[in-house]
Amino acid sequence: MKKVRRQPPSANAADDENIIAFIADHLPVCIGYVDASRRYRYVNARYQELFDRPLNTILGRTVAEVVGLHNYRAVEPYISNALKGEPSEFDFSARYPRLGVRHAHFKYLPHKLEDGVVAGYFVLVIDTTELREMRQTLERQNVKLLRTQRELERLAHYDPLTGLGNRRLFQRQLDHALSLSRRQGHSIGLLLIDLDGFKSVNDSAGHEAGDAVLKEVAETLMDVCRSADTIARLGGDEFVVLMETGATVEGAEILAGRIEDSLLRPIRHDRSSLRVGVSIGVTVTDPSAAEADDILRTADAAMYRAKAAGGGRRVSGA
Repeated sequence: MKKVRRQPPSANAADDENIIAFIADHLPVCIGYVDASRRYRYVNARYQELFDRPLNTILGRTVAEVVGLHNYRAVEPYISNALKGEPSEFDFSARYPRLGVRHAHFKYLPHKLEDGVVAGYFVLVIDTTELREMRQTLERQNVKLLRTQRELERLAHYDPLTGLGNRRLFQRQLDHALSLSRRQGHSIGLLLIDLDGFKSVNDSAGHEAGDAVLKEVAETLMDVCRSADTIARLGGDEFVVLMETGATVEGAEILAGRIEDSLLRPIRHDRSSLRVGVSIGVTVTDPSAAEADDILRTADAAMYRAKAAGGGRRVSGA
């Protein structure tokens, strides 16, 4: 076993005191000692730097004289506790002569003699300003990161033009609705909506007019449908409404009729009156006998039958 070399004892107590003082002066901590009369009896070099005062203007002075009356009143309860023999630990912010506002963590440790009398207390002050600033910077970065994540989530699941959910969100909601309805035994409804005459609007009035039509259709669907329904734009001029709860054939047909009637009104854009129609494929399905792809295929087939019949129709597929 390798032997550990030990330091030889110092020649006298003065050497020990010098060594301890040297170490204390080079620690990144303010160290002080205050006696029972609340006067400073010792401070290290860092303590002197904090208050920008030479040693002879600190030693023998009261805490109030050194730190100022305002700061003294703030820390006095902790001093009283320490002089009663109770350790104190707290955070405190103050303005210092040369350093400005600094944030620090304080510890007051009672100095008890063998007979239990408290002769004073030790002061340990750790400057936490940089650490606090780093934490605040990290918190700001975390908030920014969270906002970015939310924005990415929104972009991933919502259509930027209409604000409706996109195909990915709709698929997730459909899977969830199917899972829930299988457990509870209720049916779900699906309305697949395709605009009639939308290509003509784009070709004759331009893409801005087409965008205006899509946004108007989205607003109409949000006004007409129930708050419990999921509305999404699947792409192009194709929309979908998912009736997740309480779906019946009659209720789905009534909703399809309201959508069709609402979209018969002309849409105003740049002093022009734009008109489109809709073909709606409706299906209400017992979830125990269907998968998500089956429901979509049924609604899609019903919608194309409506288009083939001239548009403006709604055909139920079951």
